Amino acid sequence: MQIKKNLFLFLIKIMSLISFSKKSDNVSYLMSFGGNIDFIQRLNERCLARKQHLIVFYRPSMELEAIEIQKIGIETKMFVENIFFVLNLIPLISKSSLLFVDNYFAFLATMYTKKSTKIVQLWHANGAIKSFGWDEPKTNNRSDSDKKRFQAVYDQFDNFIVGSTKMGAVFEQSYHIDTDRILEIGYPASDKFQNIDWQNKMKNNIFASYPNLKNKKVILYAPTYRENISGDVALELPEDFSNIQKLLDDETKLIIKLHPHLRDKEIELKSILSKDIVWVDDYSTGELLTITNCLITDYSSVVFDFSLLPNAEQILFYCFDYQIYKDSIGIQSEFQEWAPGPIVQTMNELVNAYQKVQNSDRQLDTFNLLWNTANDGYATKRVLDYYFK
Repeated sequence: MQIKKNLFLFLIKIMSLISFSKKSDNVSYLMSFGGNIDFIQRLNERCLARKQHLIVFYRPSMELEAIEIQKIGIETKMFVENIFFVLNLIPLISKSSLLFVDNYFAFLATMYTKKSTKIVQLWHANGAIKSFGWDEPKTNNRSDSDKKRFQAVYDQFDNFIVGSTKMGAVFEQSYHIDTDRILEIGYPASDKFQNIDWQNKMKNNIFASYPNLKNKKVILYAPTYRENISGDVALELPEDFSNIQKLLDDETKLIIKLHPHLRDKEIELKSILSKDIVWVDDYSTGELLTITNCLITDYSSVVFDFSLLPNAEQILFYCFDYQIYKDSIGIQSEFQEWAPGPIVQTMNELVNAYQKVQNSDRQLDTFNLLWNTANDGYATKRVLDYYFK
């Protein structure tokens, strides 16, 4: 496996070197997460004004998002790290004058670019509860060559776009990078959560599709995904999870929103839970936040978006596997200090916390002052102004 990995990275190096002398002023975007179409559309407008061409390279899981991007006239190319990718797409990506990415991409470790090329890490979350990079527990058990490759990827990023000093510090520690590479000018994907027109549009659309949610208190349960030993998405809920139904009453609706790859788990839960529980497949978690009053999650970054919304009333952290998750994936060391709501580990604790605890506006304000200081709804403009001066 290691030999195959090294050979692949060597081929990346060779193909990017071959393309090194070829002139191109293209702008590229590597997309592995959704929710940033507005930024991509406005990026394309800046490119067109400069007579530059934008290409969005996307993972197969982002095909629906890519279709929406194609509809607004932007070129897209699906990519999987195989020989076709090396021979046909690496030359395009490596020649970019400006490259935006939303994740860690291993092939960047050996990809050559011109000194004038800027590689910008937008990331896929506004804040962090999970650990990543050097702070992820399993990193210590990786081989020296793996660790060297990880840092080679981290070192490729010229800038990290963040919405707070706190998130900048997380990148500095997790990726072992210098402070001067942090741009605290706002997280573009957060803009819509301060856009009243977008919020109202989402609310109207959702209520039209699910009229039973209108004029009700809405609880959204949106856990982060987990992976099993095989690396597949999995979620093993406690036996007493069905007690979540105790949160329901005549004035309250509960939406359960699982990862798209957990269809089997959804079918299983539907068979044992109340028919009053709402399952929504046609709206994203981010869109559902606009009608949510109480958010129940665990280690998901949706809390950093939800806290910006005027309808945010209560956040509860249902961390039934807290110690296991902390030991295997890792949790930010100060999470228990700054979490804007109770952290519970059993369903009884969750039900009690919901009934007894109401988050205060001050608690959410304090949380936003820590994690959302530069997220004022104009991050996209500032980011684009910075790179298209």
